[in-house]
Amino acid sequence: MSSQTEWPQSLKDFANRAFAACNDANRKAVSDELRALIFDSFQNGTIHTTDWANASLKSLAGPSSVPKKSLKKRVAPPSTPAALADPDEQARKEKRARRFEREQAQFQHEENEANLESTSLASRFGSSQNGFAKHGVDVDVADPNVIDWDEHTVVGTSTKLEKSYLRLTSAPDPKTVRPLSTLVQTLELLKKKWRTENNYGYICDQFKSVRQDLTVQRIKNEFTVKVYEIHARIALEMADLGEYNQCQSQLRGLYAHGIRGSAMEFLAYRILYLLHTKNRREEHKEEVAVKHALDVRKALVTGNYHAFFKLYADAPNMNAYVMDHFVERERINALLVMSKCYRPGVALSFIADELAFQDVVEADAFLAANNAAVYIEPTPAEIAALAPAGRKKKARPAVPLDKRQWDAKAAMQPLADAIVKFRKVDWNRFAAGNSAPGSSDVIRRIEVIWGRERLQIVLPRTSEPVTLGHLRQEIASITALPYEKIKLIHRGLILRDDRLPLTAYGLVEGSRIGLVGSREGDRPGAKTSQLSVGEQKAREKKAKEQDTSEQGLMNRITEALDSAKLLFPEVEEVEAKVEKGEAEGVEETHRRVSELLLRQLLALDSVGVNSDTTRQARKVAVKQVQHHLDRLDAAWSKFKAKSSL
Repeated sequence: MSSQTEWPQSLKDFANRAFAACNDANRKAVSDELRALIFDSFQNGTIHTTDWANASLKSLAGPSSVPKKSLKKRVAPPSTPAALADPDEQARKEKRARRFEREQAQFQHEENEANLESTSLASRFGSSQNGFAKHGVDVDVADPNVIDWDEHTVVGTSTKLEKSYLRLTSAPDPKTVRPLSTLVQTLELLKKKWRTENNYGYICDQFKSVRQDLTVQRIKNEFTVKVYEIHARIALEMADLGEYNQCQSQLRGLYAHGIRGSAMEFLAYRILYLLHTKNRREEHKEEVAVKHALDVRKALVTGNYHAFFKLYADAPNMNAYVMDHFVERERINALLVMSKCYRPGVALSFIADELAFQDVVEADAFLAANNAAVYIEPTPAEIAALAPAGRKKKARPAVPLDKRQWDAKAAMQPLADAIVKFRKVDWNRFAAGNSAPGSSDVIRRIEVIWGRERLQIVLPRTSEPVTLGHLRQEIASITALPYEKIKLIHRGLILRDDRLPLTAYGLVEGSRIGLVGSREGDRPGAKTSQLSVGEQKAREKKAKEQDTSEQGLMNRITEALDSAKLLFPEVEEVEAKVEKGEAEGVEETHRRVSELLLRQLLALDSVGVNSDTTRQARKVAVKQVQHHLDRLDAAWSKFKAKSSL
């Protein structure tokens, strides 16, 4: 028996005749009896000795009292027109016949290849007699005790495009499940809504319901892969690693079944994700995105922060979104190295370029957030050169950021304290109700993602732990959203209890959370009383700040640059007066214009860019304003030097 690897042709013919002779009334009985008969033949070792040509089934005999005859005599072509006129019935019979032919291929599987999803009789019963352990057999044909999944698969009938996600507690109702054709339309709708509304809470809920409908209908095809890939990308963009991890786990299984998709792209994300969780693995090195991820790994292992930040600035696909989760950690590590190597200090502009900051303003803000924004004081000669005329006491000079020297030695200890919170990634912080190991319970800064805008929320200093209510109040004051409309999400969970401290939700200093909700629907209505001029201007400014469209951001950049350009002629006027040796109005003009230019720099820095176009426009504007501010400071220094002679 063990040496025979093919089913006898007579058995195949017998099964084909049986399927062709059955109808809707007795199909299940015929299928059950046929499977039981084949199963018994395997156990008894008679599958190759049975006379299948003369075998018969009781389920095909019907209620007639006529003795059983050869099945071969009972399968004459049907004489009634109705039997010939049913194409669906004939198609089902042919499908079952083809299915029986495929069983031979599965008969070749070895038992040691069986896994939890295997349907071979050998793996289910563990029998080795009659060669049983050496040949896998499809239970759907040979074992009458196994459910026919094709028969019991749910096929949805709902045409509703949008449906909230609800966890199943009973068998799904086909009336509430959407078929594949409807799910295709739903996906297009969700893609459109994400582009226009950016409501992550709604989009995440809808995608989970789509995934549920695909699961209960056992739909595993390229469309399924597409759904999980899109949901994973959106989750990455919104810093929801919990939801992303669920999607990528399912995608690995779908890719393993040979279903086409962006396998290499998501393998790159997985490698970066493993780096984030300190779990490293190399594979598929030839792909560009994967090679980038492995180069990131190499840079981390070797401590090469220069290479790491070059890779961060030039990341393919959405790799940078994953790297965002640990770039802060690597910046602090790099600064720790700099604090030991660059003594007594190093230029802030060098730090900004080396650690991939957009500009020195962002670099200074990062250092300040980690209590490391300490700079070397100007020398006595520099103080004398910059001291205002007519004052006995030397004033502290206003050194531009790009001219400042970072005090490496003084910053070393604050950076050592800041790196403690990154020593370990603890995924059970929320469940345990504790903050990260080694981190302080004092939280002063939280990053809030609202659509494509990132808000840096500075929390109040209180004697008691900062609560969720404090955070929501600060967000309400900045965004003008009603307090009760603010919904915050962290690691896929909605933060609800305002009385709990932020540490109870697993938040630490600098944590990133999402703000969900419709931008238009959540904004408060206009006041019924007449607004003052100041209130009207404040409202117009708030409306501009809340407009995060590309055009809205470009308008804010242009407005700030135009305001600064009005001051450029005064800068040239100061330079001309200094060259001529005229002192009248130089000090007052310098003080006023430098302050106004600095305001425009801060206004440009507050623009949360969301595209390469807006990023480049802001960069050009900042350079122009900073250039004129530097010229003004240089003219002032020259003026003071002449005055001291």
